[in-house]
This record gives sequence, C-alpha cells and structure tokens, in this order.
Amino acid sequence: MAWRLLLTEGYAAGVPFLKRALQVFCSGYISTAEGLRWLWPVINASVIAWDCESWHLLAARQIGLARDAGALVVLPVALISLSPVLFLMGDFAAAAALIAEAEEINEATGNPFYLDPYAALHLAAWQGDEVRAAALIEGGSAMARRRAREMRWSRSGGRPRFCTTDSGGMRRRWPRRNWPTIHRSSGPPWCCPS
Repeated sequence: MAWRLLLTEGYAAGVPFLKRALQVFCSGYISTAEGLRWLWPVINASVIAWDCESWHLLAARQIGLARDAGALVVLPVALISLSPVLFLMGDFAAAAALIAEAEEINEATGNPFYLDPYAALHLAAWQGDEVRAAALIEGGSAMARRRAREMRWSRSGGRPRFCTTDSGGMRRRWPRRNWPTIHRSSGPPWCCPS
C-alpha cells in the first residue's frame, strides 16, 4: 500500500506508510531467509523516506545475515547498501572499507551480478576527488558499453535470449524457450515475461 500511495498520490501520502513498514522491519525479528530476500527492497524504502537510522540498521542487519549464511552473492550488495549512509554520516573510511570488501568478494567469486562501481563513484564525489571520480566514470562507461555489446538479443521482440532467475538463493540463466515454465514455477514475477 505504501508503494502504491507513493507512486499514485505522491511523496507526502506514501512516506508515512513507508515509515510504518520500516518500524516493523526495524523492531521485529527476521529470519535469515526472509532477511536475505526482503531487506534490500526495505532498505530502498528507507532511502526513499530519508530515514538514515532505519537505512543504517537494516543494511547492517542484512550484512550480518549475509555473512552468517555465507551468501557471497548477497553480501557485496549488502555492503554497498550500507556504504552511502556511512558517507552521508561523514564516515568515509568505513564506507571505503565496505566498498573495497564488496569489490574483493565480487572479484574473487566472479559475481556476474556485480553493479558497476557506483558506490566508489559516489564516495569519490562526496570526498571531492575529481580525478578518481572521472576515472570511475570513464571505467564505468567503458564497462557499460562492453556489456551492451555482449548482450545477445533475439530477433523476435527484442528480448534477451536468456533470463536470470533467483530460486532458492541460486541465480541461474535460463534459455528463452524455458521462460514461461520458469516464470510459473520458480523465479520472482518481475524476472521473466510470460
């Protein structure tokens, strides 16, 4: 309901409901499986509501759950989720340490879902490091161009030939011919067109 109000009625109507939902997630127990699955959109809600206390608490909780579960695909995302609130609080060293850890994990695991170094770019910008920011912008632009060239598009409908699903914590690439089956049976509904 909070997201619907936010999108249809505006910020002033939606944020009180987002804050109520944030209170529930911040005050209650959440299992590892549920936390790994649901904390990332809840963290985004705290960002939209500019609730830095909830953002910090929930991102730190997600890091703890990911570490405890050994979820090396989720951990870098969790680390990157906490870094912006730290540099907004002025703790640039702690934010830089989290970003470096996320990059090390992604490099060691070959995580294909790694987002370009946006957190490092934001940190460089907040620190006023124009040289590093420019280098990260150029590197990110080159990476985006390379990824665009690597994407395989089918000739019918301009849809990608492969779909990524998340079932049971394992990310998989599925050929397009299996999309309707996968969509009904495992992945989240936003993953694949039916």
